[in-house]
Amino acid sequence: DELKSSFLDLMTSKGNVTALSAAASTLDVDRVEKLLEVGCSRTVSGGPKHWNPVHLAIPTHTDDSSFRQVEAERWQNFRKVVALLLDSASEDELAELMLSTKSEHTPLMVAADRGADVETLLFMIEKLGPLASHCLSSRDSELNTLLHILVTKTRVAETKALLDHPYTPGELGPHVENAKGATPLELV
Repeated sequence: DELKSSFLDLMTSKGNVTALSAAASTLDVDRVEKLLEVGCSRTVSGGPKHWNPVHLAIPTHTDDSSFRQVEAERWQNFRKVVALLLDSASEDELAELMLSTKSEHTPLMVAADRGADVETLLFMIEKLGPLASHCLSSRDSELNTLLHILVTKTRVAETKALLDHPYTPGELGPHVENAKGATPLELV
C-alpha cells in the first residue's frame, strides 16, 4: 500500500501534477475519493505556482451568462471535492492545503478571483475552522487581502458576506492598505 500511494503521488511530466491533483482539477468526485482511499497525499503541491489539489479544483470563471447553470454545477462539484480533501485532513494537512505558504495565493483568494459564489466562499471559510482568521488575513505579494480581490472584481454580495463573517479579523477590514497604498474602499 505504501508503494502504491508513493507511486500515485509522483508528479507527471505533463503539467507537474499528481493523480489526485489531476482528478481534483477535473472535479472528478469519485476519482478523488478513490485516490484518497488508497492513500494519496492530499498536500502535494507542484507547478510554478506551487498549487495543491484544492487550488487546482477551483473552476475557471466565465462571464458568459449562458453558462451560469453549468458554472453553478461546477462550484457545487468543487465543494464536494474540497469536502473530500479537507474533512479527514489532519490539522497540519488542513493548514498546508488552505494556508498554502509555498504559493502566493491561498485557495480562498483564487476562488474569489475566479468568481466563487457566497455559498462557496463561506463553505471554504467554515472548513478552515480555527485557521479561518489566519487564512482570511493572508496577503499576496502586492499585500492584497481577500477583500481587495473581491472589490476589484465588483463582488458586492461576497464582500458583504466576508465583512459580516465572525471569523473575519479586524486587520482584514476595508481600511487596510495594499502595497500601492490602496484600501479596498478606494478600489470600489
